[in-house]
Amino acid sequence: MVDKPYSKFGKTYYPKPQASQTADSEIKGAAWRAWVENGQCYYEYDEGHFAMKLKTAIISKEDFQALREGKISDIELNRKYG
Repeated sequence: MVDKPYSKFGKTYYPKPQASQTADSEIKGAAWRAWVENGQCYYEYDEGHFAMKLKTAIISKEDFQALREGKISDIELNRKYG
């Protein structure tokens, strides 16, 4: 069975959330990413619509690690650094 990118409830289709992609120094999600560069951690997210207004914030290493481990969400980072 093929895993579809949506769920169907009745006659309505709902898109499934995209899974985060994790590398050693970068984490990517839907309309956001976090990365480490020269020992500094950054978080970039879409502040507007359609990835047209990106905002970059310097975040703590603890928040970067918590995001990597799934202990904090991108929504919580938006509230904290936005």
